[in-house]
Amino acid sequence: MNFADYPITLPFETLAGAWSLVPFREPAETQMAGGNVRLRFRQGDRLKTLTWACRLTPAQFEAFEAFVSDMLVRGTARFWMPVWLGASYQIRLVQLRGGGGGLSYRANQRGLKVEVSATLLVFPPEMTPALPSITAVDPSIAGTGTVGATVQLDIGGVSRSAVATSGAWSVEIPALDDGRHLVRARYVGGPWCAPVDLVTPAPAGG
Repeated sequence: MNFADYPITLPFETLAGAWSLVPFREPAETQMAGGNVRLRFRQGDRLKTLTWACRLTPAQFEAFEAFVSDMLVRGTARFWMPVWLGASYQIRLVQLRGGGGGLSYRANQRGLKVEVSATLLVFPPEMTPALPSITAVDPSIAGTGTVGATVQLDIGGVSRSAVATSGAWSVEIPALDDGRHLVRARYVGGPWCAPVDLVTPAPAGG
C-alpha cells in the first residue's frame, strides 16, 4: 500500500519543549485475587506515541491543511514523516491520533505564524522499508544503497537519479540559488529518506 510523504516544503522539526515520547502502549491489565495486577503484552503494544509541534507561516499553514484534508483524507490516513526518536530524525510510518480532529492550532508571534500541535502514533521500524542513505553533500552528493538499485534524488526541488553501483552512488550538485536546501533520496516508489541540509554559498565577491 502506498502512503503519502510529509511535504518537504513544510517544517518537520518539532519545537523545543514540545517533544515527548511514550515508547509503548499500556499493556492489558488483569486484577488478580491477591490484589496484584497482571500485565500482558499484546500485538501492537510497540506503537509509540509522540507529541509534535511546529510553527508555520500563513502559506505553509494553508499547504498543511490541504495535505491533511486531501492527502490524508481529513487526517485519517497514515503517512511517512521524519520524526525525532531521541537521538536522530528517522523516517517512520505515522498517523494523527484522533485524525484531523486531534490537531490543535493557535496564533503565534503576533499572528504572523500558526503553531500546529498533534499527537502522532509512530508504527514500529519494521514497517519502514529499506531506504538509501545520504552520507555526503560536498563536493558532490553521495550515499549508499542496495547494490544495483536506482536511487531517485530531490535536491532543493531539482530531480536527479543515480545507480548504487557496488552499493554506493553519487551525483553532482545542480545549479541552485544561494542558501539552505534540503536533499532527500528514495528507491523508486518508496518513501523518501530523512532530508539532509545542503548550504550553497554565495560566489566569492558576491
